[in-house]
Amino acid sequence: MLATKRGDLQQKLINRARALGVKVRYYPVSQLRIAIKDGIESAQTIVNPNDLTDRTTIVIASIELTRALEHYFDVVWKKAELT
Repeated sequence: MLATKRGDLQQKLINRARALGVKVRYYPVSQLRIAIKDGIESAQTIVNPNDLTDRTTIVIASIELTRALEHYFDVVWKKAELT
């Protein structure tokens, strides 16, 4: 999991995720979120920078696009800092 913000609340969520065995790193991404499910399906969420509660999510049922998003995640993961 990539944490995209730092703060007390985020650290609590990171600690909870780690307690479940999730590996977490930090990388500042402000307007894009991705989720990948079993390399088969993914979701891409775009966040409105003027209203962080305004989001649009696209569910992707394409293995090819999901693989491309996995590759993007892996590139960002390598650049991300350990938290």
